[in-house]
Amino acid sequence: MPQETQGSFEFGPFRLDPDQQQLFAQGKPLALTPKAFDTLVVLVRNHGRLVSKEELLKTVWPDSFVEESTLAQNVFRLRRLLGDDGDGPLYIETIPKRGYRFIAPVTRPTADAPAESIGSSGLSLVHNSAQPAVAPVATPVGSVVVLEPKISKPATHWRAYALFALGMLSIAAAGLFVFRPSENVPRVVRSLQITTFGRAADPMAIAGDRLFMGLRTGGVREVAQISILPGSPSAKEPLILPTGLPKPHVYDVSADGTQLLLGAVVGANEERPIWSMPSAGGSPHRLGNLTATGAAWSPDNSQIAYTSGSSLYVVKADGTDARALATVSGTPLWPRWSYDGRVIRFTVQEPVQQAASIWEISSSGGAAHLLFADMSSPDDRWGAGSGFGNWSRDGKYFFFVTGRYSGNNRTTSFWVVRESNRWGARATAKQIFVSPLQSGPPVLSQDGNWIFFTAHQEDRELMKLDPAQQRFVSWLNGAEIGFVTYSRDGQWVSFVSYPDGVLWRARADGSAPLRLVESPVLPFAPAFSPDGTHVAYHDASGNGGSRISVVSRDGGLPVTLTAGDDSYATWFPDGNEILYLHRMVPGKSDADSQGIYRMNLSTKKKERIPDSDTLTDPMLSPNGHYIIAPNGDFQRLKLFNFASQKWGDIASGTFVRSPRWSHDSQWVYFQDYYDGIQQPVYRVHVPDGRTEKIATSAQFQRSDVFHGYLFQALTPDDAPLVSLLRNKSDVYALELEFPK
Repeated sequence: MPQETQGSFEFGPFRLDPDQQQLFAQGKPLALTPKAFDTLVVLVRNHGRLVSKEELLKTVWPDSFVEESTLAQNVFRLRRLLGDDGDGPLYIETIPKRGYRFIAPVTRPTADAPAESIGSSGLSLVHNSAQPAVAPVATPVGSVVVLEPKISKPATHWRAYALFALGMLSIAAAGLFVFRPSENVPRVVRSLQITTFGRAADPMAIAGDRLFMGLRTGGVREVAQISILPGSPSAKEPLILPTGLPKPHVYDVSADGTQLLLGAVVGANEERPIWSMPSAGGSPHRLGNLTATGAAWSPDNSQIAYTSGSSLYVVKADGTDARALATVSGTPLWPRWSYDGRVIRFTVQEPVQQAASIWEISSSGGAAHLLFADMSSPDDRWGAGSGFGNWSRDGKYFFFVTGRYSGNNRTTSFWVVRESNRWGARATAKQIFVSPLQSGPPVLSQDGNWIFFTAHQEDRELMKLDPAQQRFVSWLNGAEIGFVTYSRDGQWVSFVSYPDGVLWRARADGSAPLRLVESPVLPFAPAFSPDGTHVAYHDASGNGGSRISVVSRDGGLPVTLTAGDDSYATWFPDGNEILYLHRMVPGKSDADSQGIYRMNLSTKKKERIPDSDTLTDPMLSPNGHYIIAPNGDFQRLKLFNFASQKWGDIASGTFVRSPRWSHDSQWVYFQDYYDGIQQPVYRVHVPDGRTEKIATSAQFQRSDVFHGYLFQALTPDDAPLVSLLRNKSDVYALELEFPK
């Protein structure tokens, strides 16, 4: 939204400063996403007047199709921040079916107060208190906004010409002034929710009126299909297609609609064996010894493009005669053929932050080159960037996804580019849809008039296993938090809140919460020092990997301890050393080899734990005698004994995650996340390896759990804490209108 320089506004205890893009409450700044802030500015500037929904949508999102639900979420977020009530509003009044009115008295101070220093805000540990945050909408690439300055007196003609010439030179120098006609692209005219069962999973593929997808229930994944009717999609109950494969993923469907291309997950390995299977049902057939992170049929079904390791390959349809087309720095994914089979586009995830970019190569070979370079940056935060595109059936348009952050809240949007104009040049990409939810890759219908995608809404609830009742009960008011950890004396708890990704500490009962670090820090895995006065965590917001930092339990400036890609810090009993995982960043020189390290905090001297280069997520026992760590594919738990300086297997499973030590260092608790629908939590005795099943999903006694649960931590009395995943993931559709 173009900004106007108009000074600040005051209402109640609040001061709104549009120039500084800040809202203050009694002098303390409050956190707002940019679009929620813009919504508030429009309402306050028009206080006392009804502002229609249409006016708000056009003003706050001038270049994008956005649903009214996104606006409603912004208003909900504003009311929560202002302490307002929709039934008896003090600030924002809803006019049913029309819009909103700002009703509080607004004053304009004669002189704005100076900006205050950043302080800490409180956290209410109440379950499901807010909907997912709506992050900012990026300005379409290539658009130019010109703001006319206020001029105190008329400029002379020669001065006006000089200013005009200077402006044109500046624009040309920036590469923004291009003599070409504007390009027409499809626009979204409406959106529909297609399914309501809440378990849809990417990737998806379409053949005629059939849409194929993954279907998740806890740790179980299956292939399913629904019927979509051309012209008016309709939701259907999913039809399960038995495959006999472990956690199958739908990579693609052949152009004639007869064959599915599937990847079968083995443990946590993203390199999945490739299978073909009749789309009408039947036995799958393994294609040679191929494994891939993604695959797609060629338009004539004679070849398959697939990604594996750091390379893109093409192979015959029967899995023979594979040849490498390109090798990249990062992980290639999602290969897609052009409609004529001459070009393959694929997504590359940067190796440290997994920021995405789109690349293109001729299917006959040659050099791969980056597309939309100005929309994908190696400095992007985790999971941001552009990727996962699909062509329209006639090859005229290419649709893709971008991910962007506002603070620690991530949003996705869909973009489209016309492949060539009358001069043979590719047009500028244009944003056509912004989703308030996390959305999957766009898949186009057979007639090209609809885009289908999944949208995911995360909803967590913290629960504790009650040993007397042998069932899970709500804990800390069912807060939406993760990475829970307690101080050794059981008096304090630290955690990361969702979906904003903020590090907090509080009393063990959830009272006296304090925000420890500010955005753009992206914190993970907090751990209290043995005396409970400090919290170590790793920050994944940088583009060079994670850094380990320490902050006081009472707040203040954090201190960065490491400079490499380091994570999962735990403390030795004396509080003078930490244990952590170090990963090597591809393409960068590194004095330290990959592995698990112990570091003296006073001298910064480091010592590598032997034979630890293939392990991950280490946890030091409270007595300092052992280390527990999963191996790289998360199928085995390894135990290191400091006395013998040796590793040994102590447990195994399909996907063992989140090992946590009991407070007496005699047991290790962990979850086998993919072990069927029950996703059991076990504990294994140290050092003899005796294993006991502690909990399963059957102990929830809930009907609203689609994605199961995540084992998080142990309470001071060693009761398991879990996050119940009441996530919903459904299929949505966008109807397109094409230029005449």
